[in-house]
Amino acid sequence: MSRLALHFRQAMLVVAVGAAALILVPTATGKSSRNVRIVSASRVVGSTQPADVIVRPPKLSSRCRLKLTTGRSAPSVSAARLPGSSGDVEFVWSLPAHARAGSWVATVKCTGTARSARVLIRVKGRRSARAGSNGIAIRAIALSSTTLPRISEGRSVGAKGGSSYPAYGTTILPGTAWFGGHGVTVYSDGGSGFDGHWQCVELFERFMEAQHWIPGLVGGGDAGAVNLFGDARLNAYFDQHPNGSGYIPVPGDAVIFSHGKYGHVAIVDSVAGSQVNLVEQNASATGRTSITITGSTLGHDGVEIPVGVLHAKANSTPTPTPTPTPTPTPTPTPTPTPTPAPAPAPATGYSETAGGPTNTWTDYTSAGGSQGPSIPAGTTVQVACRLTGFAVPDGDTWWYRIASNPWDSSYYASADAFYNNGQTSGSLSGTPFVDTNVPTCPGTITPPPTPTPTPPPTTYAETTGGVAHTWTNYTNAGGTQGPSIASNQTVQITCAIQGFQVADGNTWWYQIASSPWNNAYYVSADAFYNNGQTSGSLLGTPFVDPAVPGC
Repeated sequence: MSRLALHFRQAMLVVAVGAAALILVPTATGKSSRNVRIVSASRVVGSTQPADVIVRPPKLSSRCRLKLTTGRSAPSVSAARLPGSSGDVEFVWSLPAHARAGSWVATVKCTGTARSARVLIRVKGRRSARAGSNGIAIRAIALSSTTLPRISEGRSVGAKGGSSYPAYGTTILPGTAWFGGHGVTVYSDGGSGFDGHWQCVELFERFMEAQHWIPGLVGGGDAGAVNLFGDARLNAYFDQHPNGSGYIPVPGDAVIFSHGKYGHVAIVDSVAGSQVNLVEQNASATGRTSITITGSTLGHDGVEIPVGVLHAKANSTPTPTPTPTPTPTPTPTPTPTPTPAPAPAPATGYSETAGGPTNTWTDYTSAGGSQGPSIPAGTTVQVACRLTGFAVPDGDTWWYRIASNPWDSSYYASADAFYNNGQTSGSLSGTPFVDTNVPTCPGTITPPPTPTPTPPPTTYAETTGGVAHTWTNYTNAGGTQGPSIASNQTVQITCAIQGFQVADGNTWWYQIASSPWNNAYYVSADAFYNNGQTSGSLLGTPFVDPAVPGC
């Protein structure tokens, strides 16, 4: 049985809520294609809370009105409204606290239809009321979404709705602002947060259907969002991951929360470090919230406790794995070494004390090459021998080869920085340029020329045909996610490498040279034109630009 049929064939349910409760029961409307059809109706609503009826006329040019009548009271009539792009019109109203008890009838009539559609409303509450006092303001809203509510979320328990919420039906987050521009519109359920059309479960189903990850109405009969997790009927479309089970959510996943009777569901927009950013409906005045993640354990969102994550099987967003992230191996920089190498010096030599912080270098002829650890002021080191080299400002050309660890006879320091007379403190003024007790180094040492810096690698300009996600791990499209590359954006590519296979079989990935990626992130070559093209369809374009060299 379809979800809709199941909804309309339920037995009448009477539940008292507050001072009054009303039950909407659709009546038969016939099978003519020119009849207006009731798509959805509130089942149990408190007397001061919103009730609604959603109808679908046979054509978009039909103007529809709703008339609400009871007893001898004057009927309440809505304004006429054309349906939206979905072909549907929603009528919303609230009964006052003094609503007359008895039978109420909501009748919907649309132009160009063969007959009207009716729903029966029964009110439990006051047995008498002032005649004519039940006039009700009925709002008509053209629905532009492609789907309709299918799971009853019921009443929130203090956490939903509020005076800060925009008016009912207002757009609070456009679909272009999340999920890489491919989300769906998030609407406000109004200030009360009770039983309106735009509930959290409505967003869940509308988003999943818009991505074509589910074929239609998969959640029929669930009493609330919390029951989505563990529902065997969803196994064909979703993988279910309990919170803390080792799974890291990805964009497009649904996080299911436990809170009160009905719970909550929100959609993952992005995961950044220890934060999971979510999009939700009927739970936030902005349509956004965020929770923490430690390992694979999601944190609470206020009073809402994460139960688990639903991952659509058709969602091709790569799932991160806790594998080490490969880091490109940098080209080692050669360390200049004096040539020919002098004979190794003994581990112990001649004690000399530095009168101030002293720099050390591998090339004593230019006070250059590679810089070694500095010698702190007042430190006594062992020197192996002395030799002439670079002249310091006061004309001293003597240098010591430092035998002590960590210099290990590979680094040199100007003798001008030492007392050179056994002194270990005080001023260096007037002390000798060099300790003549230290022998000269054997052989003639000619330092090698300073290596010429390696020119930066040539890069290649490539343009995306759509939004492209970047990752540090090209082997599984995982690791750390980097900034996305916008559609039709041109970036510089260093090289190409084979890795994770995307949906159409392409295994080529690009290392991105441009900032802010700086050769630390990779992107699938499948997202690029790869032939110099900068606009148009990607269909038929090469998997990879053959001009880009391998990494």
